[in-house]
Amino acid sequence: MTKRLTWAGFGILATLVGMAAGHLVAAFTDPAASPVLTVGSTVIDLTPTPLKEWAIRTFGANDKAVLVGSVMLGALVLAALAGLLARRRFVLGAGVLVVLVASAAVMALLRPGATALDVLPAIAAGVVGVAALALLTRSASREAESVPADGVGDGPSRRGVLIAAGTLTAAAAVFAGAGQWVTGRRTTPAGVTLPEAADPAPALPTDLRGKVPGISRLQTATRDFYRVDTRLTLPVISLDDWTLTIDGDVDHEVTLTYDDLLAMPMIERDITLTCVSNDIGGPYVGGARWLGVPLSDLLDQAKVGRTADQIYSQDVDGMTISTPLELAMAQKDAMVAIGMNGEPLPQEHG
Repeated sequence: MTKRLTWAGFGILATLVGMAAGHLVAAFTDPAASPVLTVGSTVIDLTPTPLKEWAIRTFGANDKAVLVGSVMLGALVLAALAGLLARRRFVLGAGVLVVLVASAAVMALLRPGATALDVLPAIAAGVVGVAALALLTRSASREAESVPADGVGDGPSRRGVLIAAGTLTAAAAVFAGAGQWVTGRRTTPAGVTLPEAADPAPALPTDLRGKVPGISRLQTATRDFYRVDTRLTLPVISLDDWTLTIDGDVDHEVTLTYDDLLAMPMIERDITLTCVSNDIGGPYVGGARWLGVPLSDLLDQAKVGRTADQIYSQDVDGMTISTPLELAMAQKDAMVAIGMNGEPLPQEHG
């Protein structure tokens, strides 16, 4: 029984090292291509809407953590099986790991906007995972060869197994930590100087905090502003490459860069937002001071035709949302925001 647990542990450790290596590579390409996140995103896409809504109601802001944990658990069960198979024949255990990463690679390629680079994290996970399993298998084989007939070993080979396992554990921690650090750096806006608003918002009135029990602030701090993410990781978008295109039923197709937006007259407004899935008294509501370009100004540049009745918006991941055109044009405070509470709009909220 102890031997089986040991070999199952070999499979799990090898898989964790591979996942961490894939996560690090994904940090330099696209964090969403990290094998675990790729599988998790595919699971979300395939999950029926009623089940998604149940998960949000049941787990709240922890729903994605539960999903990622479930994917990890399933992967580690198969990883343990790979370790047990490697005890009999290494190629069988390695084959299970290859199937795991091949599945993640296929899912990465099927994601909206996927490129050939999105398979690199899965390839890295497979190469490192199989290499780690080979190292542990070789160390265990040397230990078995060093045990004499009386069953009393001389020790060095067992120390070799422990050293190999310890080294791989440290490598997994370093890979995962470095991946998180690189991802964090790439998803933080840098070098952005916000322009002054041509139409600034008036000062906020004195709120009733301290006078009315339980009342919230008029302005929610950015760090406390609610989030309901549509993906498992923040997108990595270069401000130099980002563009906004307005096409469809328009007289003039318009494509704007981030610098184009910065050069336009800005409005500043205090606006409260709430998630469509928020219950009465729920946590998904917050007020902030937003800076941006009036939506009507952008649509006027394109000169919307007479047959259009909806604004069809699509993000970098292919998610789409439809907004009634008449409603959007009637709301003079509707904007394409670039600032939040006096700072550049963070990736978490835009």
